[in-house]
Amino acid sequence: MTEPFFSVIIPVYNREKTIAETLESVASQEFRDYEVIVVDDGSDDNTLQIVKQFAWVKLIEQPNSGPGAARNRGVAEARGKYVAFLDSDDLWFPWTLRNYHRAIKSFNAAFVSGEWIEFRDNGGFSVSDSKMKMTSYSDFIDASSDGLLVGMCGVAIDRMAFNKSGGFVSMKINGEDSDLWLRLGNTSPFIRINSPVSFMYRRTSNSETGSLTKSIVGGIHILKSEQQNLYPGGVSRKIARQTIISNHIRPVAVECARQGYIVEAIWFYFSIMPESVRSLRYRFLLGLPVLALYRSIRQMILKLFRVKE
Repeated sequence: MTEPFFSVIIPVYNREKTIAETLESVASQEFRDYEVIVVDDGSDDNTLQIVKQFAWVKLIEQPNSGPGAARNRGVAEARGKYVAFLDSDDLWFPWTLRNYHRAIKSFNAAFVSGEWIEFRDNGGFSVSDSKMKMTSYSDFIDASSDGLLVGMCGVAIDRMAFNKSGGFVSMKINGEDSDLWLRLGNTSPFIRINSPVSFMYRRTSNSETGSLTKSIVGGIHILKSEQQNLYPGGVSRKIARQTIISNHIRPVAVECARQGYIVEAIWFYFSIMPESVRSLRYRFLLGLPVLALYRSIRQMILKLFRVKE
C-alpha cells in the first residue's frame, strides 16, 4: 500500500459539538494525498458515534490519557511521510495542506508552521486564499529573534524527525507543543508560512489552554527541561532558546499574578528575568511585581474581612 504524504492526527475528548465541523474542514482540502487518524481519548459523550459516520477516518480508541499521549498514539499508527496535527474544535482552510506541501517541496523542509486567526463561532470573519509568502530559517531555534508563535494546528513535521524527538510528553499539561518545538529546535530547515493563514483557532471559555494549573505545570516542565540540557543547541544557542522559552512563560506568569497565584508568578518572574532584561521587556519587569503586590494586598483584605471574590 502506497504511503500517503500526510497523516492528519486529531485527538478528541468529548467534542460532540465540534468534531464533525473539524473533520469536514479536512475533507475540504485541495491537496488530497493524506490519511486521517482520530484518536478518541476516552470520550463519554456522543463523539464516537459522530466520528464513526465519517467512513474515511481511521478511529482509534484509548482510555483518557491526555492530548499529548493521544497524538503520540496517532503518530504510532501513521503511515504518512509528514504528520500534521489538528485539534477537534479547530478548523483548516481548503488550502492548508496544499500550502504545507508547497513549502515542503520548495525548501525540502522538515518542519513547517503557519499563521492562524481566532474565532468564537463560525461567522463574523472573512478569510480568502492569497499568494503564499514564506520565511526560511535554518531551524526553529534560528527563528527565535522573530518571536514566532507556533500553533499546534498549524504544523507539518517530518515523521522521522518527530519520532527522533521523542514525541509529545505524556503528562496532562499545557505547553506540550512548545516543549516539542524546542526538542525539534535544530531540525532543519524550518519554514514559516506567513500568508495566507493556515488554520482557525476556536476560542472558548473551556479550552484546554484556559487551564491555568496545567499551564503552570507545563511552564515548570519547560524551564526544568532547559536546566537539565534536554533541548538541542548546546551552550552556543542558549540565549536563543531562552528567548523562545521566555516568550512562552511571560503570559503564564502574568496570568498567575492576575488570578492570585503569587508564589508561582514570582517564581516564573525570576526564572526568566535575565532574558527579560536582555530583551528590554520593561513592561513585564515593572508591571508583574505591581500586579502581584496588588493581588496579594487584595487577598489579605478579603481574607481579613472574610469576603469571597
